Amino acid sequence: MAKKKYRRYSPEFKRHALKRASEDGVTDKEVCEDLGISPRQLGRWRDQYRLLGDEAFPGQGKRRDEEVAELKRKLAKAEQERDFLKDAAVVLADPEWRDEAPGDTLDDIIIPKNLTICATSFEEFIYRFWLENTIWFALVESRELTETQESYRRAAAATR
Repeated sequence: MAKKKYRRYSPEFKRHALKRASEDGVTDKEVCEDLGISPRQLGRWRDQYRLLGDEAFPGQGKRRDEEVAELKRKLAKAEQERDFLKDAAVVLADPEWRDEAPGDTLDDIIIPKNLTICATSFEEFIYRFWLENTIWFALVESRELTETQESYRRAAAATR
């Protein structure tokens, strides 16, 4: 026995049907005949709309598809940041990177007396470097800061 094919209606179609049925002087039966749907179907849509409001008809998963796409973009950005930090860690961990300027060695460098140590360890330095870059990107792209980013930004502003 062949399975019965059900027709799928778009959220816009459902809202249009409900809007027409709510107009003065128009009966449900007239709307159903005009649109080719059953009165029972119209009643189900009306019940869904009363129960859930504007979220009653989510569609064919488009919202979920958008969410997946957003998560993929965030993952790609996180991977890009991770790769950058890996490269930075390799460069900063290599003692040879400082010797690019001729004649400069660590013994020749004069450390100022008012030097501010921004991190107690290399790991903390890399974390702060990453965090400040993510804050900068969020501000440039007009995105909301996370709680951690916002508290770090406030603390940094308070020390200035």
